[in-house]
Amino acid sequence: MQNSLLLIASLTLCLLSPGCKKEAPKEKRSAPAVTTSADDAAPTAPEPTPKIEQEKAPDVAIIEKPFFYTVEGPDGESGFLLGTMHMGVDAAKELPKEVWEALESASSLTIEADITDVKVAMGLMLPKDQNLKDLLGEETWALLVKKVGEPTANMLLPMKPAAAASAIAIQGITMTIPMDLAVVAKAQANKTPVHFLEDAAFQLAMLEKVMTVETVREMLTSTEATDMKTMLQTYRDGDEERLLKEMQDPTSLGENGEEKMEALLFERNENWIPKLEELFAAKGAFVAVGAAHLIGPRSVPALLEAKGYKITRRTKQKD
Repeated sequence: MQNSLLLIASLTLCLLSPGCKKEAPKEKRSAPAVTTSADDAAPTAPEPTPKIEQEKAPDVAIIEKPFFYTVEGPDGESGFLLGTMHMGVDAAKELPKEVWEALESASSLTIEADITDVKVAMGLMLPKDQNLKDLLGEETWALLVKKVGEPTANMLLPMKPAAAASAIAIQGITMTIPMDLAVVAKAQANKTPVHFLEDAAFQLAMLEKVMTVETVREMLTSTEATDMKTMLQTYRDGDEERLLKEMQDPTSLGENGEEKMEALLFERNENWIPKLEELFAAKGAFVAVGAAHLIGPRSVPALLEAKGYKITRRTKQKD
């Protein structure tokens, strides 16, 4: 199964939730070489709220070894990198105070994209003459209904396969405010400028290319899937080697897996480097992106180190 897509999939489903919009950034501030979302008016998007099967929220502990790094450049550049899990982690309770202190002192916050852009939610909808049931076929639709429940499946009916894949991906996990939006809310409270590395519509288009009808079918039939709960535990354990295996196995992406992995992770990592260098040159930039971008030999930290930066992973400080 497309295990490495579960993070992005869960974030996509957040686009459909009013709770996600409730935490939306209220201000958009531009930065040189960094894409920012527009404030122009757009039609109101449908806001279905699938009833996702949830577990009772467990008692959570502070993550001892977060995917959190300090950045020191060869010419005095500085900043922070935080690897996030877009859903399933209660950032306010689980991230150590060092992360929040760094954000409070930061000169800016940068995340991947403004996921609350109403035009993105509109983009998840199928043309009026299509529906998800017809695209999936009777057999796969029946499996989807069994997996997510009939009310949720019916709400997904006018949506593209990426929305269905998202609903499947987050079944059974504790629903939380997305980490991305939690750090944005904190930055807003501190009046810290917020920037975006990519246009949200770009992320949606990328998902549509990878999260197809075949993706949904495989997610519903695979017996070898690494589920989201397992991945969340790996993240909480701070186990980079294990997380790398769970997120960056190209065989998990099916046909043309290596090509898809290039587009999903590695090409984007490379495209971000000039933008990140400009942000870090201003000193004190705090960058929060999906954890998959910060691990492995072709990760953002590895690319920065090749340019002479010193990247240090931090651990929870003892109280």
